[in-house]
Amino acid sequence: MKERIERHDDENFYQPKIHSDRIKELYAISQETNLPMTVIVDYALRSYYNAFIEEKEKEQQTQAEAEMSIESRLEEDGRAREFDDTDQWEDGSLFGF
Repeated sequence: MKERIERHDDENFYQPKIHSDRIKELYAISQETNLPMTVIVDYALRSYYNAFIEEKEKEQQTQAEAEMSIESRLEEDGRAREFDDTDQWEDGSLFGF
């Protein structure tokens, strides 16, 4: 982990308030690791964001695979029907007359 957060390209965005319980927890981690709380928060958010994106990509991949599976089954079913030469009327007539 870095000792400091680079701010040369930082934009002035909204900075949300953090509940005092989280501040106390961050402070305890900071005391134990000797890292600034901002570095810990930056690392935690970056880790969470990366895990979020990875999970989102897995879900998209799973959905794409499911769609491909459905399309494949429909295509196979269509091919099976295309070459089905059984008489659907079972009486030997072409149109059931």
